[in-house]
Amino acid sequence: MANLPVPFGKQELLGFGLIGLDVLQNRFVKIGRFIEKHMRVKDEESARDMVGRMRADVPQDKGNLYNGIRYWQDGDAWVVQAAAVHDDRSGGEDYSGFVEHGTQPGQRGRSVTYAVADGGYHENTSGLGEGAVRPVPRSRTRQQYRTHPGTEAQPFFYDNARDVLEERGADADEVIGLALDEDD
Repeated sequence: MANLPVPFGKQELLGFGLIGLDVLQNRFVKIGRFIEKHMRVKDEESARDMVGRMRADVPQDKGNLYNGIRYWQDGDAWVVQAAAVHDDRSGGEDYSGFVEHGTQPGQRGRSVTYAVADGGYHENTSGLGEGAVRPVPRSRTRQQYRTHPGTEAQPFFYDNARDVLEERGADADEVIGLALDEDD
């Protein structure tokens, strides 16, 4: 640091200035741009890798879930999604979570209670003032007559996503090292 006289009207004020501050700022900007440029490429590679690994692990029947695993860019982020709906069923339940986590078996004669959201549940409450709440969904109880044996979990999504994101973290460390080496 240097003690520099700073002109101020007819008097001089003594102040301190950091010599080379502009050089340091420029280096930081250069390093940041290098990292951003390289990580954009790594991010897309990671999304593509996730989809490839998920498709390799997903069980296939008709291919709905296999084809429902995809990725796309949304602004600066990459989105990876798995979604599948049975063509032959009304209601369109996405069954990807059932494959990932499995299902419990049904029990004949058991009473099952489930929530039913009516039209009021989906209304906009933003104009009703502070403290406005959505109506509580009605519930229905029914007896189970048909049962399902349940399904074993067949993980394909989260384990692969976790592995790829861990590798991406190592790639980020490598890119930061390259950026610092490049700057020398």
